[in-house]
Amino acid sequence: CAACDALSEAVFCRECSFELRPPPPFSVEGATAAHACFLYEGAAERALLRLKFDHREDVGARLALLMAEAARALPDHDLVIPIPLTRRRLYTRGMNQSALLAARIALPLAPAVLRRSPGAKSQVGARGVARRAQVEGSFILAQPRAIEGRRLLVVDDVVTTGSTAKEAVRCLLGGGAKSASVLAFLRAEGA
Repeated sequence: CAACDALSEAVFCRECSFELRPPPPFSVEGATAAHACFLYEGAAERALLRLKFDHREDVGARLALLMAEAARALPDHDLVIPIPLTRRRLYTRGMNQSALLAARIALPLAPAVLRRSPGAKSQVGARGVARRAQVEGSFILAQPRAIEGRRLLVVDDVVTTGSTAKEAVRCLLGGGAKSASVLAFLRAEGA
């Protein structure tokens, strides 16, 4: 089990699967569609925290199966763009959890298209207005030719206020993408 390590053929064991709840519908400004697999709570939250902070890439590989399944329910896309981490965060974490979650989606993965701006701040712990202000201008389009006229699927681990996803979508559409949808593993309730 991705949340508790119990033996399970499914991503989550029977006990942990009772804790999984889908989030209510939400939107991200500029995005064609937005979807998250689960609410940010219970077994789903534990699984994601194990991936991010315990460096459990094996958990990430299992969660990526759920992301691939969810991606099939969204509009057609040509490329998958994981939300990038700052260089410092990537160094300390050792991997980009969004890229791991996007790895099993049956589309080309383009992890180098977006980069974090050198002055980009971490969103951890920031709320509401502060989160929105911090993320403004935090992405650089590193490979504009790769996205011109293409339909993109932006993948993130968690959507809270939607500010990060909105800024990524804004940057990609401004760079010539035809459309962009957002897929996250978790959605914070009431955010």
